[in-house]
Amino acid sequence: MEDIVKISILSIAISGFVAISVVALSAFALGKNSGTSLKDGPNIDIKYADATSNIAHRNLVGIWGVANERCASDFVIVYSADGRFASGDGREGIEGKWKIDGRIITHNRTIKYNIDDDELNMIINKNPNMYVYTIINLSENELTIDSDGEKFDLIKCHDGNYTFQDGGSFKEG
Repeated sequence: MEDIVKISILSIAISGFVAISVVALSAFALGKNSGTSLKDGPNIDIKYADATSNIAHRNLVGIWGVANERCASDFVIVYSADGRFASGDGREGIEGKWKIDGRIITHNRTIKYNIDDDELNMIINKNPNMYVYTIINLSENELTIDSDGEKFDLIKCHDGNYTFQDGGSFKEG
C-alpha cells in the first residue's frame, strides 16, 4: 500500500512539472517576439512565434493588388501555396520562389520577362536574385510590406487570375 501511495505522489509531481514546463515554454515563445503580431481575421491578434509557418503562409497565399487602386491596376503580386511567386503588370515582371520566416518574405527571382510588340523576352537566371521584404501588417485581406524603407500597401484581389510564364496558373477564390 505504501508503494502505491509513493507511486501516486510521484505521478502527480511529474504531471505538475510537465504542465508547468509547457506553460513556461509557451510563455517564453509568446514573449520572445512581443510587440509584433499577425492578424488572423478581424479581432484576433496572433504572435509571430505562433503563426510563422501556418497562418502567415495561409494569409499570404493569393493575388495582391495596390491598395489605393482597389485591384484595378495591372500590377499584382501572386503567392501560390506551392511557393511560387510572380510580380508585374502583364507586360513586364519577375517570377520565382518565395518563403516567409517570421516577419520576412524572401523572393528568389528566377525569371525576368518583358513583352515588347507581342514578343516575349525572357531572362532565366541560373543564380537567382534574392529580394527581402519586411512585413509591417498581414491579415487575410491586407498586406503592408517594407522594401528598403519604402512602404507598400496591398489588398487581396479575390477574383483574380494569374498565368505564370511556364503556363501554370493561379486563381484566387
